Amino acid sequence: MRSIRTKLLVLMVLFILIPLVIAGYFSTNIAESVLKSKINDSNQTALSVLNKYVNSFKRDTETIVQMLSESNEILNYDGSQASDEAVLKKLEETKKAMPDAMNVYFATPSKKMILYPIQKLENYDPTERPWYKEAVNANGKITWTEPYQDFNTKVPEITVTKAVLDSSGKLIGVLGIDISLEQLSKNISDVKLGKTGYIYVVTKDGITISHPDSTRLFTSIKKYDFGERLLATKNSTIQYVSNNILKFASVRDLDSFGWKAVVTMDNSELTGDVTKIRNFIITVSIVILLIGIVIAYFFSNSISLGIKKVVAAMEEASQGNITVRADVKTKDEVGVLANSFNTMLEGIKKLIFDIKSVSESVNHSAENLAVASEQAAQATQDVAKAIEEIAQGASSQAKEAEESANAT
Repeated sequence: MRSIRTKLLVLMVLFILIPLVIAGYFSTNIAESVLKSKINDSNQTALSVLNKYVNSFKRDTETIVQMLSESNEILNYDGSQASDEAVLKKLEETKKAMPDAMNVYFATPSKKMILYPIQKLENYDPTERPWYKEAVNANGKITWTEPYQDFNTKVPEITVTKAVLDSSGKLIGVLGIDISLEQLSKNISDVKLGKTGYIYVVTKDGITISHPDSTRLFTSIKKYDFGERLLATKNSTIQYVSNNILKFASVRDLDSFGWKAVVTMDNSELTGDVTKIRNFIITVSIVILLIGIVIAYFFSNSISLGIKKVVAAMEEASQGNITVRADVKTKDEVGVLANSFNTMLEGIKKLIFDIKSVSESVNHSAENLAVASEQAAQATQDVAKAIEEIAQGASSQAKEAEESANAT
C-alpha cells in the first residue's frame, strides 16, 4: 500500500507536469505558427519589392517606347534614305539609353526593317512576324510578348512593341525592342533569404524565366508534383516536398505581366527555430519540475510526518496507554486532528476516573448492603427462635391445660 506521502508527491508532480506539457505543446505550435507567419511576411515583403521593381521596369520601358513613337524621326518617316538614317540614329540613341536592350528596330508596312545594332537580314519579312501582327492588332497600344529564349545567346528575353499611327490612323510602322532578362534574372537570383531561401520567377503558364539554377530556365514548373498547386496559389504560402526535402514557398503575383515570383526555402529554416524554442521550453519545464518535486517532497513530508505522529499515538493508545499525546504543532487539518485526538484521550481519561469513582462508591454501598443484609438475617433468625420458643410455650400450656381439664 502506498503511503500518503507518496500519493501526495505523485499528485503534486502530476499537477505540475500536466500543465507544463500542455503549455509546452501549445507554445511550440503557436511559436511555429508565428514564425511561419513572420517568415511569410518577410518573404512577401521581399516579393513586394520585386513586384515594384518589375512594375518600374515595365513603366520605364513603356515610357521610352512611347517617347520613341512620338519622336519626329518616326512620325515623319517617309521611306527615304535620309529618313532611314534619321530613324537608325534615333534607334541607336534608344539602345544606348537602355543597357538591357538587345535590339531596337522599326518595321514598316513595306517590309523594310531598320535595326540597331545593324545586322544583315536576308529574305526577312517583318510583317509576317507574330510581334508585328500583335502590335498592329493592338491598334497603337503597347504590347509585350511572353518571355522566350534567345536563339543564339540562350538568355531569356522579352519583346515590347508598339504600332505607330499618323494623325489619320494610318499605320506608319511598328517599333520593337528586344529586352534581355538576363540582368533581371541575375539580380533576382542573387537575392538570398535565410540559409536556403532564394527567389525564382515563372510565367503564368509555369515556364521558369529566372532561377539560380540555370538548368531550370525555360523548363515547366508543371513537371513537378507541386507545380499546379503553386500556380494556383495567390499571395500565400504552400508546403511541398522536393528531392525528399520538405520545403515551403511564399508566392506572389507580379502585377505587370501576370508572372509569379516565388520565395522557396527548406522547412528546416522554420523547424530549426522551433526546435530551439522547444528545447528551451523543455529545459525550463525540467527545471520547474525538479523545483516542484523538491517543494512537493518537503510539503508532503511535512503532512505525512504529522499524520505519522497521530498514527503512532493512536497505536500506543490502543495498547492502553492513554497518557500518550500526539505532538503536532501545525495549524492545518492534521494539527486539528491531533488536537482532537488529544482532547479525546483527555475525555477518556476523565471518563475512566469518573467510572473508578462511581465503582468505588458502588462497592462501598454494596459492602454496607451486605452488612445490613447480614444483620437482617440475624434478626430474622432471632425472631424465628422467639416464635419457636413461643410456640413451644403455647404447646406446653395447652398440654398443661389439657392435663388440668382432665384433672378437673
